[in-house]
Amino acid sequence: SICCFNIGEYKKAKDILHSLDDKYYIFRRCYYLFMQNLRKKDFKKYDKEICKKFVKHINQELKIFNKHTRLRFYNNLAYAYYKNELFKDASEYYKKALPFEPDNIQLIVGYHQAIYYNNPKHRIQGKDIDSLVKDINKIMSIQSDFNTYLALGKLYYFLGKHKKALNYINISI
Repeated sequence: SICCFNIGEYKKAKDILHSLDDKYYIFRRCYYLFMQNLRKKDFKKYDKEICKKFVKHINQELKIFNKHTRLRFYNNLAYAYYKNELFKDASEYYKKALPFEPDNIQLIVGYHQAIYYNNPKHRIQGKDIDSLVKDINKIMSIQSDFNTYLALGKLYYFLGKHKKALNYINISI
């Protein structure tokens, strides 16, 4: 999927990542069914040591995936949806990525940008305004650098505060 991103094949990247998301769900489901089956049945039917090794290995792999890979996976899938102008889906995957790094400025901006463009009138409304204001305050408490000011400029633009947005963008330049 990364190669597809690099050459601008965003639909293909989205399809690959979506397929992986489906496969991960199926894998997880099979794993849980297997574990239920082990708990219900007598271990004598299975080689106990092989089962223990299998369960330990799968648990380690799931931990690694959940800790390191899921953030990048969700972020890439959100970006693929965004580039395919599927903004509602993009915002859902940005939302899934945010708990892994809640202070990640790119994720925060990506999330609100997807919400902004999902609205036909290109504006943030209702409860999304409160979320946006909360994230602006969070970003203001993070270090001040080019990325921070640029992010604030974009977020104020999404709020409709264009003069304030322009001020932050000018500071970032």
